[in-house]
Amino acid sequence: MVDRRLFLGQFAQIDWKLDERWDVLAGARVNETAEQKSSVHVDGFDPVANATGADQKREVRLSGTLGISRTIAVDQGDRHVLFADTRSAFKPSAIDFGPDYTPAVLNPETADSAEVGIKGTLNGRQTSYALTAYAMTFRNLVLRTTNAAGSPVLQNAGGERLEGIECTTRHHVVAALDAALSLSYHRAHFTSGVASERGTDVSLAGHELTLSPHLLSSAALLFAPPSGPSGSLVATYVGRRYLDLANQAPTPAYLIVDATIGYRVGRFVTRLSAANLFNRRPPVTQSEFGDSSYYLFPGRRLEGTLAIDI
Repeated sequence: MVDRRLFLGQFAQIDWKLDERWDVLAGARVNETAEQKSSVHVDGFDPVANATGADQKREVRLSGTLGISRTIAVDQGDRHVLFADTRSAFKPSAIDFGPDYTPAVLNPETADSAEVGIKGTLNGRQTSYALTAYAMTFRNLVLRTTNAAGSPVLQNAGGERLEGIECTTRHHVVAALDAALSLSYHRAHFTSGVASERGTDVSLAGHELTLSPHLLSSAALLFAPPSGPSGSLVATYVGRRYLDLANQAPTPAYLIVDATIGYRVGRFVTRLSAANLFNRRPPVTQSEFGDSSYYLFPGRRLEGTLAIDI
């Protein structure tokens, strides 16, 4: 396979502070892309099955962003800011560098999104917070699937809709000790499209995206004094999700816990880290074979370090 790509772009951005409370950020970019692709299949058993093909595609698309924020209150050093933005994005499709015969150039991925929220600090900046809601319309998402022979292929999906709300906060408990918490609810589903999985067409409309949970959350305790003992404990929760495009194979939620302990003396820091402390191994990433196989979360890992501040 030979794939040649040309990327050109012109962009402009402005950050306009109307006064102490209002801020407007705007940007625009003209995306010019050209791709030429050729692919060859040589059959070692049947020369009649040899194949060659080529395709090309050129796109000129405008993308950009517009955001506005307003500081609504300032009290004893605390600040509360309302914000909103809208974005239009464009990205040429990914390619598979494998040996399979794939001459077609896929359509580019595009998305339009809007976001509103509030963020700020409380208790004399001891606590920070952010609350955000968003909605995104996505088109031509690149999917990893398989053909009738079970070989991996890439293809465009139709339309997708992603919506959600996210909340994060961090509180300075006492000297050198912080607590952090995040919680989010997402819904990501297909609005249209048909995908081929092992040669069988799967209607995507109304189905949830694979490996896309509704609930995500995390909690952390972080202890980092300038000297002496230190440590952290982080728990991450990922909710139930589907492994397949047809939404017939659900997989349960899981919890990952990471921990570190350390000690600092002058410029010397020693630290012991434990990632995935309870050795959970859920499926987290789709392989090149689409619904057929998945990569698991990395197992428990212990790591010791000794560092010197120069």
